[in-house]
Amino acid sequence: MASIPSIEPLKTFDEYAIGLSNYWGVGNADKDDGLTFFFSKGLRQMRISSGYGTRNIISDAQCQEVLNSIVIPQFKNGEFYPGVRNALLELIKIWNER
Repeated sequence: MASIPSIEPLKTFDEYAIGLSNYWGVGNADKDDGLTFFFSKGLRQMRISSGYGTRNIISDAQCQEVLNSIVIPQFKNGEFYPGVRNALLELIKIWNER
């Protein structure tokens, strides 16, 4: 998980998030099973990035649902830490159910 204040020198939030995931080496390279949660309060953007190997466990649709149903409502209420915590707990729950 990372809170991103700026995406410079890159042009898009998605490009930055994916590049940072790759740079950090999240997950196992041979399985491409990483999962990262990025948000920027200042840019008002967020995403959950998953490797191709992770998508067999947690789909992009499930990641988006976590953002829509948990993170966004709590962030709108100024509940940033609970939003992040609850999102991560839900992602772990989904992962363990597979």
